[in-house]
Amino acid sequence: RNGNNSYELPYNIILFEPTYRVYAYAPYDMKASVETINAIEVWTRGTNNYLYGSCEVTPSNPKANIEMHSALAKLYFTISTDSKESISLGYINLRNANWQSETEALSINGKLDLATGKITPVPVSGHDGILLNMPNTPIYDGVHANAEMLVIPTSFKDGEIEISVSVNNELIRTTLPATTWEAGKTYEIPLKVNVETNKAKIGDYYYSDGTW
Repeated sequence: RNGNNSYELPYNIILFEPTYRVYAYAPYDMKASVETINAIEVWTRGTNNYLYGSCEVTPSNPKANIEMHSALAKLYFTISTDSKESISLGYINLRNANWQSETEALSINGKLDLATGKITPVPVSGHDGILLNMPNTPIYDGVHANAEMLVIPTSFKDGEIEISVSVNNELIRTTLPATTWEAGKTYEIPLKVNVETNKAKIGDYYYSDGTW
């Protein structure tokens, strides 16, 4: 590594063909090879991102300038309440509502194709979804909390994904409406919790550019 987000190979490669395509990805996977560029292992628990990119080089211009892209979608939660008294958040858990289903609306494992950036989900039987700790985070009327979570892109129907929020050591659950989460995009999800009724309400969520 030379700094400024640039890398130099520790050895020389002689280029014979007119053009070559150079692939880059992060984080590093020691099991990856030329034969597995369409199946890079992906495991996500909400905080780790997966980046990919590629460009062509030639013998006369061997320098590869690669723009990296996120293979995951970002969820940006705003958690609020009407409670006048301060309440304490513990964590957010996103999981499949029907964990016995053969199909998974929410995946935590997949194979990344570096050529396309597409992740093909790999089912993980009975997984507990993605948990994001928010220990002792206070919220009350007029004061909210924010949380970010990275997920494998997916499309799902009403009620297929459940969100649980730990509030004052009690769980408040609701489900998400049908939508599609695409790679490289951010989705803002407003979530209002009511400790008296033990219910949560999802507002309209949308792209970071303001479109739904």
